[in-house]
Amino acid sequence: MGIARAIARQPEVMLIDELDIRDMAIATNDAGESLKDPQFSTTIERADGLIIVTPQYNHGYPGLLKHVLDTCLKE
Repeated sequence: MGIARAIARQPEVMLIDELDIRDMAIATNDAGESLKDPQFSTTIERADGLIIVTPQYNHGYPGLLKHVLDTCLKE
């Protein structure tokens, strides 16, 4: 059982997609819509909610996570 499923403890009617940004080829030399990961963008666009599981880094979340979230401006 994935960590997101364990946290959500969802009923069978919910669909959960687990995405690990470590598995994405993310360019970090620019920002915005042009650097989107297609799978991440599609998943975020159709999602009704989002559970982010991440370690704390310097009283916040990691920079790479912020970068990935910032690429989904329209979603």
